[in-house]
Amino acid sequence: MRTRPSSKELKERIQLLEKELQQCRDELLSVQEIKERYNSLFNQSLDGVYLMDLQGNILLANPAALNLVGYQGPVIEGLNFNDFLAENQTTSWRSVLSDIITTGSQRSLTEFVLKKPDGQYVYTESSGIAIFRDGKPFRIQGIIRDVTTRKIMEETLKQNWDALKNAPIGIYIVQDRKFVWVNQRFINETGYPEEALVGMEAMDLVVEPDRIMLREKMILMLKGQSTYPFEYRILHPKSR
Repeated sequence: MRTRPSSKELKERIQLLEKELQQCRDELLSVQEIKERYNSLFNQSLDGVYLMDLQGNILLANPAALNLVGYQGPVIEGLNFNDFLAENQTTSWRSVLSDIITTGSQRSLTEFVLKKPDGQYVYTESSGIAIFRDGKPFRIQGIIRDVTTRKIMEETLKQNWDALKNAPIGIYIVQDRKFVWVNQRFINETGYPEEALVGMEAMDLVVEPDRIMLREKMILMLKGQSTYPFEYRILHPKSR
C-alpha cells in the first residue's frame, strides 16, 4: 500500500516539477533565440550564404547569394553549383568540393567566375565548410562574395602598368633615394642593365657637377613651384 505524501513532500515535488518545466522553457527560448539570430545573420548578410548537399546541389540560399547569381528563391533550389560556373571551371570546383568533404573545410579562398541567366559574368571568391551529422559530412555551407569590381580594377592597373613598361619615354620610380623600378626605355637610354639600376642611388647616375642643380629642380617640382622639364647629364656605364 502506497503511502500518501505529506503536504511538505507534495509541495517539494511540485516545486521540483516547476523548476524542471522552467528549465525546459528556458532551453526552448534559447534554441529559438539562436534560430532567430542565425536567420537574421543569414538573411541580412552582405555576402552570399548557401547550403548544399555533398553533390553540390543547392538546398538554400540567402538574398545576397540569389542577387549575385541572378536567380529567385524557389528556382535556385535543386540547381547544382556547377550550373552557375562559367566555362572550364568544373575540375577546379570538384577539387574544392572534395577538399571540403575530406578535410571538413576549404584550404583557402577560391575564385570562380559565375554566369548569370542574362549572360553577364560575375567574379567571385568563395569558401566552404562541412556540416557533420553522426561524425560524418552531411551538408556544406558556403560563403560567396562578389569581387567583380576589384578584378576590373586589377586588370585596369595591369594594363596601365604594361603601358608604363612599354612607354616611348624613360620612366623610373625612386624610393628612399634609390631606383626601385625602371621601364625598358630608361634602361635603353642609360645603357645600364635593369639589375644594375634597381637598388642604385639615383644621384649616382648623374654626373657630379649636375647633382646640386638636379636636386634643387626636383625640390621645386615636389613643391609644385616648377613643372618645366630640365636637362642633366648621366654617367656612361663605362665611365663608372
